[in-house]
Amino acid sequence: MRMRTPLKTHAGALIVAVGFALVCMAFVTCAFLLAMHGRAQAASPDPLDTVDAAEAECPVDWDYWKEVNPSVCAWVKVPGTSIDYPVVESPGDDPCFYLTHDVYGSWNLWGCPYIDPGCDKGIDSPNVVVYGHNMTTDGSMFHDFGCYHDASFAAGHRYVLLYTPKKAYRLEVLGSKTIDGEAHDKRTEFENVADFFAYRQAELASCDVRLESTRTRPQMFTFCTCSYYMNPDNERTLVFAQE
Repeated sequence: MRMRTPLKTHAGALIVAVGFALVCMAFVTCAFLLAMHGRAQAASPDPLDTVDAAEAECPVDWDYWKEVNPSVCAWVKVPGTSIDYPVVESPGDDPCFYLTHDVYGSWNLWGCPYIDPGCDKGIDSPNVVVYGHNMTTDGSMFHDFGCYHDASFAAGHRYVLLYTPKKAYRLEVLGSKTIDGEAHDKRTEFENVADFFAYRQAELASCDVRLESTRTRPQMFTFCTCSYYMNPDNERTLVFAQE
């Protein structure tokens, strides 16, 4: 005669087994999430992540970007704006290459911010001229530099952070002006320091917006982008800054 296990006994055992399995799954899931959280905290920052200068001496992963493109020489960021990009040096045989190519060397209408090829010493030149497109379609690239024609915007975005492999700059905006695209008042070469300061004084005196500063440095940074205020067809906004 066969012995039969009561149905209730089977049901009770099944419930206990399922409950135990759920507890085990919950425990494993919690352990996995905690482990992933720990790994996330210990992970190196993403190469595109640029935290504020107060949080890190240099938030740029230069090893990564030099591998991507050896021409990357700096990173520019303006807190409170969308400006947060690598800066490259133009190839001597094609100085306008980065007007239509991105930092990866791929064709791209957005281009990539680049230093004027006339700056023989690159980021150490007396007047470092940096170009970038004003992409009004999405407000990217150097679009926000075009907003410096407004005095209140300029005063509210006074500082430009510029990182290089050797140094982190905290640049102070001195002023801005809007010029015709055919104007030829840009200079990257100077006979001596006195010649540079004469040029600097003339440029700042001609600014539409000027911010007071007590500091005078033998170097200036000029950020240039297209603008569309007085002459939408051919106009530039220049933003002058110094360390």
